[in-house]
Amino acid sequence: MTTQELLKSKQEQRATALAEVRSFGEKVEAQTWNDATDAPALDSAQKRVASLENEIRALQAKVEADEIEARANATKPAITAPGIVTSRGDDRQTVAREFRLLKAINELSKPGGQLTGLEREMFQDAEKEARANGVSTTGNLLIPNWLANAGKEQRAMSAGTTTEGGYTVQTDIGPLIALLDPMPVVRRMGARFLTGLQGNIDFPRNDAGVTAAWETETGAANALSPTFDRVQVAPNRLAGYTDISKQILIQSTIGMENFVRDRLNQGVSNALDTAALSGNGGNITGLNSEASVNSVTFEAAATWAKLVEMETLVAADDANFGTLRYLFHPSVMGALKTKERTSTNGIYLAQGANNGTNEVNGYTANTSTLVPSGGGTYYGYYGNWAKMMICQWGGLDILVDPYTQATTGTVRVVTNSYWDVAVEHGQAFTKGVGIHPS
Repeated sequence: MTTQELLKSKQEQRATALAEVRSFGEKVEAQTWNDATDAPALDSAQKRVASLENEIRALQAKVEADEIEARANATKPAITAPGIVTSRGDDRQTVAREFRLLKAINELSKPGGQLTGLEREMFQDAEKEARANGVSTTGNLLIPNWLANAGKEQRAMSAGTTTEGGYTVQTDIGPLIALLDPMPVVRRMGARFLTGLQGNIDFPRNDAGVTAAWETETGAANALSPTFDRVQVAPNRLAGYTDISKQILIQSTIGMENFVRDRLNQGVSNALDTAALSGNGGNITGLNSEASVNSVTFEAAATWAKLVEMETLVAADDANFGTLRYLFHPSVMGALKTKERTSTNGIYLAQGANNGTNEVNGYTANTSTLVPSGGGTYYGYYGNWAKMMICQWGGLDILVDPYTQATTGTVRVVTNSYWDVAVEHGQAFTKGVGIHPS
């Protein structure tokens, strides 16, 4: 219970005690006073009122002191020493350790609630960052980019329902058991993350090489004129929400803090992975629809010849360098690990454990359940994943909404962030189409 909540409770108790004191005066006026029983009861009620008034004065003094400190922290000049990111002199590591998302949500969920302390300062920093990046914010809780990504949809959680958060209230149990979501894969594959971007960006791209020719001693040289096009990126809004019970906001500790952060981050990561592979139904194309990506049609179980063809197409486009890796659905990977290259050589299409350390023809092969499917078959991918860019504008824009779900005792937390996914050279990838998981 916060100081403000305790103060309110004590004030309510004092009001009840004062009403009891007044009732004894009414007894005297009505001539129903009983000296033997009412006198001791009146004395007890008066002592209770006096005690509560002392407690209330102490709590009010603490609230006033907290408000003075908050105002002082909000107005003191920033410390600008290298590595310092708060006015009180904290470095990024300290802020990442002490920032509390649930504290901020709890403060904003109350009528007229305002952020205080470290969470308020991070909001102000994120607000400046958003303005500098040209991102329009709507939330009442903003987190700067570096803090939102430190350490690296709709979810309903309530303390009363065990499968939706009840087991997260702090007891002596072990670590919180997270849901079995897909592991974020695009970043692990080697895609480049570009953060802190400002406005729409054009990346110049050389789309044709230069041809030189042997000439005689005095012959005229050919003009060497490479041509260029561009890769354009622009912010696309990625939104989701989760409902958190007010009981969890009051009772949960670091375990729930980490859980809520992980759930929000997982939603963003899953959406980015899906957009990188399949697009977002809007401005993000994804590998499946990128015109210049090579394609191999399987329409059957994977074969050694088809896998080599995927590699050959990338090599033929002079893109067989960098972070070359395969990506398959786990069902396809399972089939690759049980199928020999030939019927008798004992060498399987995929080798190694199915945990991100698989190899196909010497290349690392990862798996994800986010790999798209259709008609019982799956896509597969091979290429230089460093030629994929994941771009982010600003940090995390959060709206704490205590009203929409007020009748259920939950607070709705709506998240917004701004991203784009772009392929620098589609020729650096091959997609496999219609791979049967058998």
